[in-house]
Amino acid sequence: WYHGYDGATWRVGRATSIDGVTWTRDPRNPVLDTPVALGPSSVPHRAFAWKAAAGGSYRVDGSVRGPRIDHAFEGLTYGECPDPERPVAGCTSPIQFRIVGGQALGRGGEDDDDRDGVSSPSGLDLGPVVYTAVGGSYRRLALARDLGAGARKQGRIPLSGFQGALAGLNGDEPELPVREPELREDLDDNLVLGFETRGGIVLATGDLPEGKSDSELQALAGGAFVVTPGVEDSFDVDAVRSPSLVFDAGDGGLRVYYEGVANERSAIGLVMSADGETWVRHGDGGQVFGRGPAGAWDDASVGQPTVLWDADTSTFRMWYVGSDAATSRIGYAESVDGTEWVRHTDNAGVGTWVFDGAGLAFAQDGAFAPSVRKIDGGFEMWFEGRLDGSPRAGRARSTDGITWVPLTNPTTAGDTFTIVTREGDDEVNTGIDLGDDRQHAIFVDGEVVHGAGASEMVLSPDGRYAVVANKRWLLPGSAPAPGLVPTPAFLIVLDLHDDSEGDYVDANYNGIETLLQVPQRSDLVVGFRDMVFSEDGSELWVLQAPFVSPGDPGARSGPEALIRIDWSLVEDNDVAEVVRDDVVTGYVPLAPGVERDPGYWTEVSVGPSSLAISSDGRRGYVTNFNDNSLYIVDLQAGARGAVIDVISGLDENPWEVQLSPDERRAYVVNSYGVGRGPVQHSTLQVIDVDEDSVTYGRVLTRLSNVESRSDHGCD
Repeated sequence: WYHGYDGATWRVGRATSIDGVTWTRDPRNPVLDTPVALGPSSVPHRAFAWKAAAGGSYRVDGSVRGPRIDHAFEGLTYGECPDPERPVAGCTSPIQFRIVGGQALGRGGEDDDDRDGVSSPSGLDLGPVVYTAVGGSYRRLALARDLGAGARKQGRIPLSGFQGALAGLNGDEPELPVREPELREDLDDNLVLGFETRGGIVLATGDLPEGKSDSELQALAGGAFVVTPGVEDSFDVDAVRSPSLVFDAGDGGLRVYYEGVANERSAIGLVMSADGETWVRHGDGGQVFGRGPAGAWDDASVGQPTVLWDADTSTFRMWYVGSDAATSRIGYAESVDGTEWVRHTDNAGVGTWVFDGAGLAFAQDGAFAPSVRKIDGGFEMWFEGRLDGSPRAGRARSTDGITWVPLTNPTTAGDTFTIVTREGDDEVNTGIDLGDDRQHAIFVDGEVVHGAGASEMVLSPDGRYAVVANKRWLLPGSAPAPGLVPTPAFLIVLDLHDDSEGDYVDANYNGIETLLQVPQRSDLVVGFRDMVFSEDGSELWVLQAPFVSPGDPGARSGPEALIRIDWSLVEDNDVAEVVRDDVVTGYVPLAPGVERDPGYWTEVSVGPSSLAISSDGRRGYVTNFNDNSLYIVDLQAGARGAVIDVISGLDENPWEVQLSPDERRAYVVNSYGVGRGPVQHSTLQVIDVDEDSVTYGRVLTRLSNVESRSDHGCD
């Protein structure tokens, strides 16, 4: 079963398969076309599935734009590093990051109150949603507006009327924290908010209209605490928090359920009031719900209750967070009087939870702080999901309060987001010095290396290394000092990952880790151009391409070829080293570039200029700059591979090649392209490289700036 969208409505379809690969749609589709109701307004929700594995990464280029920008609040950075100036293991690469999806409210921007997260959400039907905005050390009360498929943030909620030690709650920039709010309506439809601050629980009331500037809540109970920590040896002697308000239990009283803490263990208590001013703990000490039996899923702690009076069944319903000291989940219990509770059990009579956020990208570390309300046909729950320590708000629906279905609102192509990467080198001394061939060179393991003529750089798939190719090695007679002689051909491997830990200092960090020596005849000087890693990162394919002058073909200094490098030889060591043995594991000769090329005559002969490798490692695609052609190489033919086809007649001087995502097209950019009078115009050609296609080897499309707008009748 799957969700399908025709541009207006999401509906459910069905398909069948006998092998899980080839599927046949049910001719009766859609098998369900009734929108999922979100309450009295029957707003259909956007139904999506999270497709990425937990902890996976996307590589993103550019920006995602669309009409639903008000639903994208997730601030994305390159990693959660203890010290951004000194990344350590566990930080992500500056160009790879995770897009977190599924939340109804995510983290804000770097200047927002909720830049570090959205905690403890609580909302009313398609109306106000309150939450704790987490930003640095601040915990402020914030407001959002329920939109059905997501929620739109409106900003802070000012408070007033608090007295004495609680006066720091007043105003738009309170000094005191606001934690774990729950929003309810009393019997007169007034909004009442309970929350925790400074170890106690307080209440406030007021209006929360659409406009942020008009939102304000005033203190209840004389601006004082309604619940404070209990007496010595009580279950809540250390702290009280997570209030849940019940006004409509039919007995005319007001109830506040809460979490009490003693000796780092928590249980659930109850205080009651007849007038909203004087509050009394229930029974002897107030506890009404304790930890589960030894071995149960909630035997370590229970807390963060949310309680409803269900008049239809004359039952108190409670959802709470339970833990076995390792994993936190949301459980369920029922009571006829609100004090004696029966835990939910499975069919075997064993106590179990009802919701854990499993499968939600933003709740990989668990689900917390539920806030449940009744809706038509069932219940809706706002909850807090956590991922890598960051809280985000989600919600779910249930018809019975036990089986829950998350209402996801993931980041999609209809949203926008901001990418923030590490700010780079703004001082010249922060670069990695490779030396040069005029002033100084660098000695590594007895070999001379320099960075003059660097022609290409590629990052290893894990982001730990950069590989630099070079086209200008020291030539005879050009040594900057006596004793420097022509050097062998090297690929320079730079260490970009700091493995320093404790007393160990990674001396090669931001420096040369390894030189990969490609064996050559002693009298040849050769360099390299393009480089591509294999899909699994175990091999590095490199174009070997020496400098050759068309005016002096005899001056060529080495062969041109496609070579395969064993990347497993690169190791992170204390001292930079040269790897000399068994570096090259494959070699495919390619056509040299000494001939005068067709068409426009370039002053230097380049030959093979760019490289692309298929994802299965079977095919290589190499552009020949002088020959105006694309070579197709069978990388698995024989012992060393072979050129199996040449697509000739391309535009002048092809310089770069890339494959389409399905690898059926090759995109080639041509440096000189085509001529128009005395002017050369660069072009991009799209070539069919699908070997089963009837148009294989043909140029399907050319893009260029040769023709002007006026050539097509445009002003």
